[in-house]
Amino acid sequence: MKKTLTILTLAIIIALTSVNLNAQKVSTGNYGQTIYVNPFALIVGMIDVGYEQKLSPENSFTVNANYWSYYDWRAIGLGASYRWYFNEWANSTFNLNKKSLEGLSVGPRVEFYSWSWGGSSTFNNYDSYTSFGIGAEAGYKWVFAGGWTIEPGVKFVFPIGGKDYNSYNSYGGNLGLGYSW
Repeated sequence: MKKTLTILTLAIIIALTSVNLNAQKVSTGNYGQTIYVNPFALIVGMIDVGYEQKLSPENSFTVNANYWSYYDWRAIGLGASYRWYFNEWANSTFNLNKKSLEGLSVGPRVEFYSWSWGGSSTFNNYDSYTSFGIGAEAGYKWVFAGGWTIEPGVKFVFPIGGKDYNSYNSYGGNLGLGYSW
């Protein structure tokens, strides 16, 4: 299942990156904030929403919250990242007109999850716990007329602590659909 989901996610990211890059040219202003949802997270039983705040023309801070359900496991998570956008370089190198919160971004990421087991009591050694992870993310955001956004990306977050029976690694592709203003 994970292999199929990974292949599907990569195919979606590749397809989306072939979208006409002229979408950048219809942007009408600098954006300072973005809200987004990841509809493809529903495939794996996750609800994922987020917010991005511009800190400077080249940097932003994001926070996201999610709820995850897989078999008898449940998790509530919070994440945050710091992003560097390469707009100044891209504008001068490729003669583009990218605004704040548009284009290629990379940065560090942290995640915190609270896990609970709701399954059979025969697995009484399973109990609730919290996990913390650090890693990185990369993405590319297109901003269309009116501020609507599409942002495919990848993330790799590795746990620090947690339980041996549920070693959770957060990695893979994501797709943010949102609105910037």
